[in-house]
Amino acid sequence: MSFEIFLNDLSTPDGAIALEPACEHLRSLVSVIRELRKLSSDVILNSDIELNAISIGETYSIAALRNASMCVEEGQFLKRLQDRSPFDKVVELLGAPDQSMVEYRIATGEHEFAGKEAKAFGLSYLLDGLGVSFASHPFWFATSIPLNRIELDSDTGEISEAIVSAKNVAQSSDVVTFAEFLRASAIPAFSDGSELWARREEIFPYLRFIPRVRAQIEQLKFGDRVLVSAAKRLSDINDDVGAWSSSSAGVPTWKFFVRPESGTRINKGLVNFNDEQGEVQTFSDHADFGPAEGRIHFKLQTEPFRHALIGHVGRKLGIG
Repeated sequence: MSFEIFLNDLSTPDGAIALEPACEHLRSLVSVIRELRKLSSDVILNSDIELNAISIGETYSIAALRNASMCVEEGQFLKRLQDRSPFDKVVELLGAPDQSMVEYRIATGEHEFAGKEAKAFGLSYLLDGLGVSFASHPFWFATSIPLNRIELDSDTGEISEAIVSAKNVAQSSDVVTFAEFLRASAIPAFSDGSELWARREEIFPYLRFIPRVRAQIEQLKFGDRVLVSAAKRLSDINDDVGAWSSSSAGVPTWKFFVRPESGTRINKGLVNFNDEQGEVQTFSDHADFGPAEGRIHFKLQTEPFRHALIGHVGRKLGIG
């Protein structure tokens, strides 16, 4: 299964750049992708415009640099690289949710990129991919980029905002930071949803599931990207709840975006489900998973031990 990386167009060098430093920028980017391919051979680079048409500075497009004598090796590597553009293509191929209701902007801070729309990082966050950047500014050397996620609720017309983080790499030496993440994304520890359900207590010791979830998980087939993505998000919930279980904190510290359901959707009963005893419970808290509009709804429980009770693993509720 392919691993999706997204070229951060905000990092593209601009201004008057001579041939040699332009080639150095290209070498740096290629070195990052080479290291990523050592960890996951089926890497696909997504960019908003065709890779060859991207200009490094005012003078040199990547197409021109590929033919320059000092960038021969990089040019040969790029010929073998799987790439696609524009971003709409990956949205269509992976069945990503409608982007008209949500946008991602670089979170405010003391740098020139604050508040700028970050489509590449938004898609990498949404689709469990990785952002890659040119090493054009110290800000892009960070391996985690804070984003302001702005979403319009189609039911209520309300706008909600939250800070989330997108993974990013601009230096080949930092690729090792994501080694475990890439391997986990490429090689699931189970064959299909049926095996995942059968081994749920082993794989997710801090999660419990209500009966309706069994069919949702068991229907996921081998090779289905949704299977890997849903399992990864369940693993994220399990890890953070596990850390909470041995702490004195009142609630977990989430390393991903968790939010309550809107009052309107709660009042419609969309997140009310019967537990194992047949009692109706409301599962408001939820987290997203890609590539489609996937949601995992859960509630925290403390008896007989601290754990999360999973009430829904599937498409966003109420959208058909």
